[in-house]
Amino acid sequence: MTISAISSVMGQVLIPVPVLGAIIGNAAGMYMYGIAKDYLDKKEKKIIAEYVSSIEALNAELNESSNEYIEMMNRKFAKFESVVELAFDLDVNVSFAKSITLARSIGVSEEKVLLDKNAIDAYFIN
Repeated sequence: MTISAISSVMGQVLIPVPVLGAIIGNAAGMYMYGIAKDYLDKKEKKIIAEYVSSIEALNAELNESSNEYIEMMNRKFAKFESVVELAFDLDVNVSFAKSITLARSIGVSEEKVLLDKNAIDAYFIN
């Protein structure tokens, strides 16, 4: 498919007659591809097979890594979601305690976390 598309585009560029260039380019490209494909020797076929094998191995490794990353992100998101839900709980005491946990979990520096009523008053009044 790719050889056909590339050959058609090249033919259209070299022969700027609408459709005719694409047809001639496609035919020439597919003919050349057929010749090249039929005359590859064993060494070239081995190199291609090794290349395909290494690409498949890398693809499997990437797939595994991305699946692990997605699972980790899902776990972290679920934990974060539960902390956020509790941070907005109707019970003020639960909400306050979980707001502190939420602030720490998202990386707010410890000196900026308001830990008690006095710290809250000082923050908003001063």
